[in-house]
Amino acid sequence: MPRMSIARYRNISNNIDCYTVDNSYSDFDRNSFTCVSCNVKIEFSREPKNSTLGPFFKNWKNISHLDSCKITSIVNNYLQRMGIEEKDIPESIANILSMIIPYAKRLNDVKRNYTEREMFIKLLSSKVTKRFLKSIKDLSPNEVNLFEILTEDNQLVRLKDLVLKQDEIIEKLNQTQMSFVCILEGKINDIQEVTGGSIRLNLTISKWYNRTKPFHLFIPKSYVNKNEKSIKKVLNKKFFCYAVAEKSGDFFKMDLYSIEHQLLFLD
Repeated sequence: MPRMSIARYRNISNNIDCYTVDNSYSDFDRNSFTCVSCNVKIEFSREPKNSTLGPFFKNWKNISHLDSCKITSIVNNYLQRMGIEEKDIPESIANILSMIIPYAKRLNDVKRNYTEREMFIKLLSSKVTKRFLKSIKDLSPNEVNLFEILTEDNQLVRLKDLVLKQDEIIEKLNQTQMSFVCILEGKINDIQEVTGGSIRLNLTISKWYNRTKPFHLFIPKSYVNKNEKSIKKVLNKKFFCYAVAEKSGDFFKMDLYSIEHQLLFLD
């Protein structure tokens, strides 16, 4: 199995990303990490400090994932399609193959529990997200069509169905009436401070390219200071943004907690 970015930890409902463990390693029991899909025990590992790979989770020696593991299935499908061995999987591709997407039902559940919500925000805006976005940016349009991604409830979604323009997101929200995680491809043309101290980033509207309807990114008040130095840098730049798409009153929006990690410029 390739390196994995996310694992399950004990009975915690939110998954744990490798950077969270790396920053507070002594707080975790190294024997309590398991695969999100098949629940087999996995271990946390660090590369040498001069490595560019960063931390990750991997198999324990002589412990294999179950045959029913969806991550194993995703990896094997990729190997068969490319005609290569596991050791030859590029690191950027491994970041995509092992990504776990939060599923819609839990996004509604976490809003009712402060601790769960803070853990979810931490996972959503972690370095794993930036690593994932960078890997997707390097794919050709044809390659995007080839990948499937695992959700937390062990379902498979196509990568191409996660990368959406604002009109496509609005259409899906209207159809499903449920929030969901996706990757917005867009451009900001206006920044406004709104009542209460939050920042609203308004997406460019045009007659073409599925960008005909208003859509917004909101930086909550408690996260404005953290992002203050980066806010103006987003103007008029094409980007990917990994976040929860939702309808709030009359607005279609995503909340942005970390410009550094949730947003990747494409220009």
